[in-house]
Amino acid sequence: MTKPTVQQLGAVGLMLDGDPTMLPDQAFTDVLNVRFNGREIESYQGNYHEPYYTTPAGEGEWGVWAQQVISVIFDGFSNGARLVFMLTKTSSGDAVVWSVVSQNMNTPDLKGYYPDAMTNWPIDNQWATYKGQINNCVFFGMSEQAPLGKAYDWTGFDSLPGWGEQTGGDQVVVTRRWSCKKVIPFDNRLLMLNTVEESAGGVDVPLPNRVRWSGFAQENAFPINWDDTAANRTPEDYAAAVIDGYAGWQDIATQSQIIDACENGGTLYVYTERETFSMTPSGNDQSPFITKTVYSDLGCLDLGCVVNCHGYNYVFTGSDVVRHDAVSWKSIADGYVRDFISDAANNSGMGKVRMVGYPELSEIWVMIPGDQQEAGDYAKSIALTYNYVKNTWSKKTLPYILDVEFVPIAPDSSTYPVMWDDDNTMWDDATEVWDSTTAKISQGVLVGSCAAGGIYVLNIGSSESRWVYSNGAYAMKVQPLQAYVERRGLDFNTGYRSMITETYLNGRGTNDVTLYVGRADNPDAGYTWDNQTMNLTGQRRATWRAEGESHGYRLEIAGQGSIPVGITFKTVSTGQ
Repeated sequence: MTKPTVQQLGAVGLMLDGDPTMLPDQAFTDVLNVRFNGREIESYQGNYHEPYYTTPAGEGEWGVWAQQVISVIFDGFSNGARLVFMLTKTSSGDAVVWSVVSQNMNTPDLKGYYPDAMTNWPIDNQWATYKGQINNCVFFGMSEQAPLGKAYDWTGFDSLPGWGEQTGGDQVVVTRRWSCKKVIPFDNRLLMLNTVEESAGGVDVPLPNRVRWSGFAQENAFPINWDDTAANRTPEDYAAAVIDGYAGWQDIATQSQIIDACENGGTLYVYTERETFSMTPSGNDQSPFITKTVYSDLGCLDLGCVVNCHGYNYVFTGSDVVRHDAVSWKSIADGYVRDFISDAANNSGMGKVRMVGYPELSEIWVMIPGDQQEAGDYAKSIALTYNYVKNTWSKKTLPYILDVEFVPIAPDSSTYPVMWDDDNTMWDDATEVWDSTTAKISQGVLVGSCAAGGIYVLNIGSSESRWVYSNGAYAMKVQPLQAYVERRGLDFNTGYRSMITETYLNGRGTNDVTLYVGRADNPDAGYTWDNQTMNLTGQRRATWRAEGESHGYRLEIAGQGSIPVGITFKTVSTGQ
């Protein structure tokens, strides 16, 4: 009779790749809505629909399907309040067109903006959209379309100042057709990536390796100068054009197209399909950036597949998740979830994978569609989460979202769960989770825009909304948060059969824990499961008769609290 013990269940986390019989004892082959803190396992929280973001004063909630969400500090009409802008789709007669809505985060003041130029944006190209802001000026764009923005003191969305301006040798300023894959702010300028520019002959010329930059932006304003040929103007007009800095462009020496860019430590890293380049401010007005090749073997898959956290950039390459700085890069998914993520992205279209950083939890979320969704539906129902402090992976459910953003919490929200410091329950009550995993809200809350409509607050509360197929139709369904960890492929004595006769749980917590013990004839065979529900305050030991060559166990947690930190099995050998 042996007593194998597995301690520190939160040390390794989720490992989806490889043979389960060869994984470390603390590794898990399936998890959901739990976090691994290096020693213990604790549950994530759920999500809930917050109507404030899409409800005007004195009216019912608007139907908003926001593809992009962004928070702005304030504008000239918000009375000092923060604003949330949403790029969404709206009905216009018999057609559906792009539009923008904004909400005041002090008092409800939902506004709609319907720029004429957005009627030309393809309605089915939603995963090519992007967002950004500079100096309280917000802008939205779409690949192969000119972006539209709203400056601090503008009442609506319009073309960016100076966009497309070029000056010929005759000193005449003309506005040419320009578009790009993405516009990003950097060094108080706006930069275009992967451009398409109209030539003097009226032909649209693709320049997939070009970075074009504006002059500097002044307070609460967009840059006014994009004309790199402004020297052809009269001296007076030239001086006026470049008063806020010179515009220009550079074609990066690459054989692939630019995909995205992300700043880290004052350096902008520009990613192509295969390479990484750095652009560092030079201090030279007419040549403002020093460009270097950083990595020739590290590229980016898609828009939104790179984030900056904890001093590093995290990039999804299409086959790996990589962490890098200016000195080195390293795979953080190899041996854990690399094969799983690359399989999910294989043969996919634009938008299937997106990334976001969650600093309050010290995590990176790699968001993908769920298995239950229809082919081509890329709304995100699952996040593979990486804790960059503990180096552990996990998995969390999402409410069928299109985009995520940190925004101010809705004022006087009646639906917001009670926080620990607002609770009047006795702190030492054994049934109360005093200091739960609720994220801090001083910097705002993380919200997701649901593809079924509305805005959902993420990682809050004990229930969740999920996109569920039932009775022949898909719909959002509110249900208790499901949280579990599961390990299969446990061989207590390789090549021999064993019987689990007893288990003992170590740890703390007042919540109920349901323990499943499984048995199978080999690691790849179907498992037969038995379960018992227990509570660490009263029952930790359970008896079983689980006989087989391979075993597994599963811990399901009810409510908020910690999953046990260790489990001990008592086994007996039953032959070969």
